[in-house]
Amino acid sequence: VDKAGKEGGHFFGRQFSGVLGTHGFRGEDAGNEDDFAELLQLGNWNERFQKIVEKMRQFDEYTPLYERLQVTRNLIHLAHDFIYSSATYGKIIISELYLPEEQKTIRPSQIGGVAGGEKYVVHNIIFKFAVDHLNLYGSDEAAAKVAGHELKGLLSFFNTGVDVCLPLMALVDYRGFRLSAISVLPISRETVIYGSNDYGHHVRPGDEKLLRELRRAARPQNIKEHVAGLHHSTSGNLFGPIDMEGHHGVDGRYYLIDFSRVMPPQTPLRRVPMGHLFQLLRPEFVKTYRTPLCSDAFSGFIRGHNGQEDHNREIVEATNHLITDVIPEFAPELNKLIRTAILKKQPLSTFRLTETMHRRGINMRFTGIVRQQLTGPDSRDSRLLLLVEMAARVIKNNLRRRLREKVKRLKLPVDEPYRRLVIDYLNLIFGEHDASQAYWATNLKRQLLDKYLGGLTEEERRPEFPLKTVLSQFSRNDIDGKYLVFVRVQKMSGLKFSTRLNKHLYQNPNNWLARGPEPFDDTDLKTIDPRVKHMNIVTHAQGYLFKIEGELRMDKDPFAAQRFFRMALEKFEEALDTDPSNGETLSNRAEVFSRLIESEYLHVTDVKYFEDHPKVQQARDFFERAVKARPCCETLFAYAQFLEKCGKYAKAEECYLRALELNSTHVDTLKEYGNFLSEMGHHDAAEQFYYRCSEATKKIRGERMQAKPVRLSGNWKRKEPSMSSKSSTLSFSLNSSKSPRLSSTSPEISSS
Repeated sequence: VDKAGKEGGHFFGRQFSGVLGTHGFRGEDAGNEDDFAELLQLGNWNERFQKIVEKMRQFDEYTPLYERLQVTRNLIHLAHDFIYSSATYGKIIISELYLPEEQKTIRPSQIGGVAGGEKYVVHNIIFKFAVDHLNLYGSDEAAAKVAGHELKGLLSFFNTGVDVCLPLMALVDYRGFRLSAISVLPISRETVIYGSNDYGHHVRPGDEKLLRELRRAARPQNIKEHVAGLHHSTSGNLFGPIDMEGHHGVDGRYYLIDFSRVMPPQTPLRRVPMGHLFQLLRPEFVKTYRTPLCSDAFSGFIRGHNGQEDHNREIVEATNHLITDVIPEFAPELNKLIRTAILKKQPLSTFRLTETMHRRGINMRFTGIVRQQLTGPDSRDSRLLLLVEMAARVIKNNLRRRLREKVKRLKLPVDEPYRRLVIDYLNLIFGEHDASQAYWATNLKRQLLDKYLGGLTEEERRPEFPLKTVLSQFSRNDIDGKYLVFVRVQKMSGLKFSTRLNKHLYQNPNNWLARGPEPFDDTDLKTIDPRVKHMNIVTHAQGYLFKIEGELRMDKDPFAAQRFFRMALEKFEEALDTDPSNGETLSNRAEVFSRLIESEYLHVTDVKYFEDHPKVQQARDFFERAVKARPCCETLFAYAQFLEKCGKYAKAEECYLRALELNSTHVDTLKEYGNFLSEMGHHDAAEQFYYRCSEATKKIRGERMQAKPVRLSGNWKRKEPSMSSKSSTLSFSLNSSKSPRLSSTSPEISSS
């Protein structure tokens, strides 16, 4: 975001050359001009990203697979480079935060803005501290949440496929601080055409193209159009928060920035000052709520405008619906999932509680209310697991605060004092001594009550109740609640403890007494690493690449194919941590499960899927989630093929027809639905769809021949590669005696 310089579009060349000089890339060391040009291109994150996006947007069913794979690899390399640079420079910036400016390796830049304090520009990445130095949010913890919402809002827009360019972004957590890292864009204060960059005093209306795209993006997010602005004469219609800016960049592309308040707030609580800025509703909940919601609700930006009362009332109703309807419905489902995991002896350290709650649109701050709903005698383990999660999050926040205070006191980029702080604090938490019991009974209990409404029962609130001891009271003796807390703190804090220690704790559950008052020492903690959150484009692209690699090896090397499919599942699972309702990721994961089944029966000519097969159940669940989250043609087509192999012919036909309603010229669907009708014995109807497939193919090929290269802006909305040739080898003959009779009034057939 080129709020950094006064030279507008020339910012990139000027700033990057300075960075090279600062970090030792002197002219005599830089090699020849070609090497230097390549170095400049590698550092131009925005241009690399937008070019990859533009190529992906031009993909169609006839794009060669090798081209898809190459572009996907380019995206993976770009994202890896950006994440590596963000972590590397972010670690330096945080380590040297309190050094005198003249001693800093990377010096702050004067690039304006109120929130976040000092900002830095290096390697064409803007770094901003997520700290509350002006007491705008009430705490540094709240400021860090705002930065997290920035990433969520960006990802939400990314998933709409809006034809507007978006920046690369990552969050770097290290030594208690959070930095946001955003790619420099070719924009300035003079390029703003939409939204407000002066705190609501002037709202720019945007042009026709940008408004069309914003209106299209607001619809799937269920964001309400509204009027906002501090002054009636300079207010305007908006499709998101007033401080989300739209720019017409100096490169001719349209850009959007500032997404921290895209999601509407929950009903503000009196005990949480400025809560409407960071206590936001989950995108999964907003997307499925019965009416669109206003991003600027309960803010001063809509005060005095028509609709203000309606906007706020709808937020109150939505929050009440979440608490009184969604959470009570979800609690028994969660209890069932946890009980099933325990009965199957699955390690609870791998139970995906955060994803499970986020998938239903429930914020983790409502964990206490969820726990309050678990009152039955069979819900004890579930209540304990939720207590584990709440305790781990409180401990993580305490550790981050202590690390920030240590950095401020020491003012030196050293390592050992921070390692000692981590060890000492975790010994206070997990050690077997009176001070630990007292800390749990007072400090942690008070913080749990403050942070999680309804999180503790009346009995648990009493000072004498042994909150730490109860973590060892799961129904199975081999489940260690304190070990589960330790695992969660490690994951959320970037702590890397030795494999030896983790293995010992796992194999010796509830044996903390043997480790004494100091269960950890210096040899146990290996590193304190920066923890990077990003837009999940790396993990999704890697999963997609592994999926294709597996499909290419299905015939010749099924064991290698299975290995790639398992790696794809891991990557898609990781991507769902960030975005649990991403229809594309869910659909891909479902397809991988079905490919794993096919790889087990590769040389069997008539494979049927049985519903009691675990992978079939998993594939079905992910397909259903994908269709609910993103009912697009490609997802419905893949689900139809899966249902056909399950013998669910009526439902398969329904999905084929729904896919064609969304895209009546989708070649793969036309062809495979024709095959489906032929297998059912409806040959005349099948011929009509084969003819439509042929006509659609001719049309697309003709358009490709006449198409001229054009510069597209905006985001990538990937289509799955055509699997028509693959489908013929993977589809199996169906028993026509079980086939349902098609209605002669089928709209697709009669229209043909």
